[in-house]
Amino acid sequence: KTESSIPIIGNGDLTSGSGAFRALQFSGCDGVMIGRGCLNNPWIFLEALDLFKQYKQKNHNQETHVRNKLKNESDKLEGCFLKGKTDKQANLESKFFKKNFKMAINKLKNHLENFYDERMFLLQLKKFSAWFSSGFPHSGEFRKTLFQEKEKQTLVQKIDEFFSKIQSYEKPAPSYEPFLMRGHG
Repeated sequence: KTESSIPIIGNGDLTSGSGAFRALQFSGCDGVMIGRGCLNNPWIFLEALDLFKQYKQKNHNQETHVRNKLKNESDKLEGCFLKGKTDKQANLESKFFKKNFKMAINKLKNHLENFYDERMFLLQLKKFSAWFSSGFPHSGEFRKTLFQEKEKQTLVQKIDEFFSKIQSYEKPAPSYEPFLMRGHG
């Protein structure tokens, strides 16, 4: 980076917020690109942002341009995830956010219903549900039944049942199951 006048973006199988933060911190690059890592962990951005905020509090003397770049992006992300919250609520929630897959699926479902026909709705809901389920108990069985289902109402019910059952589990470490590593299918 020290020899380039253009922005340098780091990438390469970033699957956790801590991995993204380390890549940014230790490489000296201007930013990081997250691809497949967000497929089964859509909270990767908030995790990285939380780590950056903690780091920023401990290290006031970081270069101003790095803080400003990340601050602008973090404001955009927080606006998406913490919309309508007071600053105090947003700060508390960003420190202790809970990975609520059921809520994420419901938001996705509402988005898909508003913008896609039924065929694309089914395809996208199956795909994201499969990614989100990766690593949880019985996720392989769930994915098998998921992709066999043709009826919208039954599909939504099966997805809701699965994610209701796993609400009490902590999300396991990022999964490297082959279907996930192929990207967006």
